Order: sequence, then C-alpha cells, then structure tokens
Amino acid sequence: MKLALISIKPEFAFKILFEQKKYEYRKVLLSKEVSHLVIYATVPIQKIICIASVKQIIQGSPSKVWEMTKEESGITRSFYREYFKSKKNAYAIELEDIQPLDSWLNPNSLIENFVPPQSFQYLQYDYLKKIKMESRRCQNVIFVGGIHGAGKSTVCARIQDDLSIESITASQLIKRESKVFNTQNKSVDNALENQIKLIKQLKQEASGKRIVLDGHLTLINKKHDIESIPLSVFRQINPSHILLITATAEAILNRLHARDNKIYDVNLIQTMCKKEEEHAEYISKALNIPLFIFTSDDYSKIKDIFSSILR
Repeated sequence: MKLALISIKPEFAFKILFEQKKYEYRKVLLSKEVSHLVIYATVPIQKIICIASVKQIIQGSPSKVWEMTKEESGITRSFYREYFKSKKNAYAIELEDIQPLDSWLNPNSLIENFVPPQSFQYLQYDYLKKIKMESRRCQNVIFVGGIHGAGKSTVCARIQDDLSIESITASQLIKRESKVFNTQNKSVDNALENQIKLIKQLKQEASGKRIVLDGHLTLINKKHDIESIPLSVFRQINPSHILLITATAEAILNRLHARDNKIYDVNLIQTMCKKEEEHAEYISKALNIPLFIFTSDDYSKIKDIFSSILR
C-alpha cells in the first residue's frame, strides 16, 4: 500500500475537512495501491490538514463522471467543465473516513526539500504513522455551550478570573480570522467560511495551552430554522469536555429583553433549549467525551468541575 500527498486549494481542502466534498477530481489516474490521501492545502495555508481514506476511483468521460458524482462534488458544474476542458477522461477519487490533524503539519518536517506536487506525490505507507505521531490530538479545549441568554458568557468570564484559564468566544475567533481570511471562490458559503475561520484561529489559540471556548451547538439560520453545528466542526474543535449552560425560558427571555430590548417568542426559546441539549448529548456520545449540564446559578458546582478538569 501507498499514500499520496495531494495538493488542493484551501477552499476545496476545507470542504473535504468539513465533510462537504466527497470527491476529489484529477486528470491523471491515481495508483490503485494508494489507500490514503494526505491533504495538503496550498497557499496561503501551506500545511497538511487531514488524511482521507480512498474508497474507490471512478473513471470515464467527464460527462459520465460528473453525473455519477455531482451531488457530493463540492464544486460547480462550470468549474468542473473548465477543469476537464478538452479532456477525454476524468478521474474522481471517492473519499471516506476523514481524519483531521490536531496540529496542521508543515510538510518540510516530513519531506526534505519539499515542493508541492502539481497533482500528487507518492509516499511510502510508513509516512501514515509518522504523520499521526507528528500531530497527536491534544484535547486542549473545554467547550461551554448554551443558547443566547442562558448565562454561559458570564460563567466563562468568572471561570477565567477565578481559575486563570483563558476564555474566548467562537465569534471573537471568527472576527479575528476575518481580517486575514480571503477566498476567491464563491462556492464557499458563509457557514463553511465561518467554520474555517473558527478552526484556523482556534488551532493557534489552543496550541500548547488549555482554553475555554464559549460557543453554541445550534444556531438560527437565514430561514429562521434551528440548525445544529455539524459534528465535523466539533471533530476539529476536539474538546476534552462539554459543559452546557441552561436556564428557564422565562430567565432567558428576561435577559434577552434587557439586553436587546426585544420580546422573543417563548416557544422558540423552549425549542432552542431542547435542541441545544439534544445536540450536546449527540456530540458527547459521538466524540466519547464527558458532558455536564448546569444552570448558570450552579456556579460553585461548575467551578468544582473546572477545577477537577484542570488538575
């Protein structure tokens, strides 16, 4: 068996990372001996960000391959047609079992005098173990979730003061990265773009230290529906624990009214609380990590939990 290190533009590499792109297209046939792709995100990232297993390679005329793969292509038809313009054959590498790297790797640490391949570069299978060893998944993040008005930000601020552990919000990380993040590809939607921004900044913030990440497990989308943050995002966050802060609908309504001077629908608040808790339980089970659920009034218990985690 072999590996293939493959160069991919960041917008498409991140779609693979967040499981929104199942197929990677190439004009040259990949060796059948390749079991895994090592995903190298090109300029400006210039890092190895994940490993993906190769399920199969679909080949045929460009039109035939597109019809077989278009639903999970992660690209537009026009982009695909331009890429395979004047080509008689197209190759689609079907990917599965995406393995994110906790520390994105500089390929020079693995390959002497590394030069990004135009398409792909074959590596010995031994490199799979080397890559995993170079990027051990360190769980440096404690995730604190809860809907707006539940009191999680107040809890996080108190924990930061009392236990001297840095607390930062997901929105702060996204805003920081917005100053440097740029994509020329309009196929990257806002939700994915924000996820990319969050993870890029988080990997810098949580490098070598424990932090508290103040965020949400569900959000209201543009259609005003409650939408769960995908499991793939939490795989990137790689939290050691999840703490969910809850409150009664009445308490949340009062806080939101005081903050925004707006009246919110009590049924929506109750539904959001339920969805947030259900998704927290799902993420906890999927990642096999502890979940603690408290109200913001349980601060002494929350502090005890944090103290035990930080020992």
